[in-house]
Amino acid sequence: MLYAGYGMSDEWDSSPAWAEARARTRSEVQAAFAPRPRTCPSCGGVEATASRNCPRCGASYVVVQPKLSKRAKLTIAGVAAGILAAAGVAWILASPSINHSKQSNAARAAARQAAFISSEKKRLTLDQRLHRGTAGTARETPTELVTDLQNAITADALGRVKAGTIKGPIHGTSCRPIGFGPLQPNSARGGYECIAVNIDIPKGRERSGVIGYPFWAIVDYRRGTFAWCKVNPKPGEMATQTHEPVVNPPAGCDLHI
Repeated sequence: MLYAGYGMSDEWDSSPAWAEARARTRSEVQAAFAPRPRTCPSCGGVEATASRNCPRCGASYVVVQPKLSKRAKLTIAGVAAGILAAAGVAWILASPSINHSKQSNAARAAARQAAFISSEKKRLTLDQRLHRGTAGTARETPTELVTDLQNAITADALGRVKAGTIKGPIHGTSCRPIGFGPLQPNSARGGYECIAVNIDIPKGRERSGVIGYPFWAIVDYRRGTFAWCKVNPKPGEMATQTHEPVVNPPAGCDLHI
């Protein structure tokens, strides 16, 4: 890099390097302002010129976009307003059709829901129908009557597996007396919550719990009879938004009456 400083000779300006730099600069300036072919936007003539105007017709080579007149601006604003008005009219005309479509869809959804509830109520009513049984022998004890009840529910569950309404296998039935309400076991009768066991939950060599299908039952100790029905409990708190109906079990096996 060349630079001027104190103590340097005044002859540096005539050195070959500076002469070459000056010549290169002049050449670049001349090239920038040299005439070059230009096409006139007015007459279409092509001329080699450095002028801002066409030598033929005098028109400027610089094309200036014309400004819109007030009338043109008003015309454009009017067209835009017309488009918006037309869109508004179209929306007003289409709104009844849109609303009708929404109403039709809502009506169809309500009809499907009503049909589902009706069908499900029929299914649950049939699924929870009342069954009755009697003691296998005369003068059976309450414990023996409960054993007969468990065997009857097991047979019922196996029949449901065969019919395809529940899934097997069924390993037996477990019943326990209820601990609340007027049907707590006494000398005359007792209410029982039963499970047709589908899965045993082992704990070592013992059973710690079971998973299966719930049944309710009422045993009449004096008459030696019992009644039972399968129940479909109401969904828990996490399923409160379900649309499935709840059908109460028949009075002959309802433990909540």
